[in-house]
Amino acid sequence: MSTRSSSPAPRRASRGGGLFSTPGLVLGMEGLSKTFPGQRALDRVNLAVRRKEVHGLVGANGSGKSTLVKILSGYHGPDADAAPTCVFAGAKVALPLTPGESHRLGMRFVHQDLGLVPSLSISENIGLAAGFPTGVARRIRWRAQLALAREGVRRVGLERSPQTIVERLSPVERVLVAISRVLLDQEGTQLLIMDEPTANLPHSEVERVHAAVREIVGGTGAGVLYVTHRIEELFALCSQITVLRDGKVAALLAAAETDTDTVVAEIVGQRVDQKGAEPGAREGRAGGAVLVTKAISARVCNDVSVELRRGEIAGAAGESASGKSEFGRVLFGLTQPTSGTLLLEGKPVKLAGPAEAMAAGIALIPPDRLRQGSIGELSVRENVTLASLDRSVGGALAWLSIRQEKRDVAAIVRDFDVRPSGTEHRLEMLSGGNRQKVLLGKWWQRKPKVFVLDEPTSGMDVGAKAAVHSALRRAAADGAAVLVLSSDEVELSELCDRVLVFRAGAVIDELAGSRLSRQDILTAYYGNGDTGGKSFQASEDLGTRKEQLS
Repeated sequence: MSTRSSSPAPRRASRGGGLFSTPGLVLGMEGLSKTFPGQRALDRVNLAVRRKEVHGLVGANGSGKSTLVKILSGYHGPDADAAPTCVFAGAKVALPLTPGESHRLGMRFVHQDLGLVPSLSISENIGLAAGFPTGVARRIRWRAQLALAREGVRRVGLERSPQTIVERLSPVERVLVAISRVLLDQEGTQLLIMDEPTANLPHSEVERVHAAVREIVGGTGAGVLYVTHRIEELFALCSQITVLRDGKVAALLAAAETDTDTVVAEIVGQRVDQKGAEPGAREGRAGGAVLVTKAISARVCNDVSVELRRGEIAGAAGESASGKSEFGRVLFGLTQPTSGTLLLEGKPVKLAGPAEAMAAGIALIPPDRLRQGSIGELSVRENVTLASLDRSVGGALAWLSIRQEKRDVAAIVRDFDVRPSGTEHRLEMLSGGNRQKVLLGKWWQRKPKVFVLDEPTSGMDVGAKAAVHSALRRAAADGAAVLVLSSDEVELSELCDRVLVFRAGAVIDELAGSRLSRQDILTAYYGNGDTGGKSFQASEDLGTRKEQLS
């Protein structure tokens, strides 16, 4: 995919004779505002999406993207006193909408949350969205439904039985199920709104989503509003790009006439250096081993032997089923190994669960921030305090000191630039990137010896990513061993001192120094080598190992 890193000075896309005179307009919104207590989420936003066009919507976490999508879906209404104008498919539409109205008008959504029911099958989830075929007495025709579901999964390239329960699917497969529902519900589709559908996907899977989007545009003539943090997607899919910053439209750009640096600058309000330290500058930073695994096996992990060292950021690369995430769960006591040994500071340890891991000084931020790593209904303050109650408890009766708690959490909110900046906002009301900052702050207070992060910047804008990377470098500088499990090869190559490459549950290669680049990572885990089910020690000659694998 081209990211156009150096092109002539970009030009703003022309608005022509006014927003609502845009040729082929399917959605036009003018003067859209939304205010929450203490926060202006949208401020007089204008947006125009045409038929047969993929229109990119980008912005920092908290810039208003998700709020705009929720207004279109009927979840939120705009400010009552703002009097916004909305035209959809040639007709003026009164706001607020209801979810039923959005669907009736011809809007279809693939939300970041996906909206799947984990306990139901693929077929049942598709039927819930696209409608079940019915027969006599409106009974569901299950054979016909299975046939429809088979067609849906086939069209998105998902090699799964439609009777598979969704909770057994990988994140990539769940996204494809959500897209398949739209493909089977094309009748009447005027506008498809996709809210970061590739946020949790490795780069190798992104093109599958793009192909599905192109099929929808080509098959229905619908317009697509595509929300993403991956800048390269804008140039692969979109013709127009709207950039939101602090709730306002910062720029409307023609994708063919702009470049990556300009888009990033518009997102954050200034030019950003997106590159980390050069590999050579990072060498020699690591200290002694903090955590060592010897021949650890567990479910999809197979004979994994690695070292995590003080002051070092190590990475783990691989596909969703490669075993890297399962290895992170083993280190936090969520999955029990079937064999092997785990050493912490040279002493054998058995982690019966997360409580033992926390007591040993190990922290884990899981990939599903809202469901696994936090409690959305609680406030930012309560979520940060959960992992460190002992810091805020004092006195003879061991009461919680609210004053101390608020002081500590306010410092975390300030240091990690959480937006909005209050400590009493419910966590579920924050954007995905700001939730991640809260979780980082939660564990930061415990000063862990080992910091394990699974997809730590998934769905984050470039500014938020830079802030998270800075925090991880600070943790390493303070002596922690940091392990980043990521499907983003660029992130791994720029952030990490070395990268462990997982395939089929085993570590098949280790990359460092001049051999640590995105291309090296991709070559390692897409190579044709056979690991024989064995991992290897870091002390092996890495050049020899690479030759053996290729």
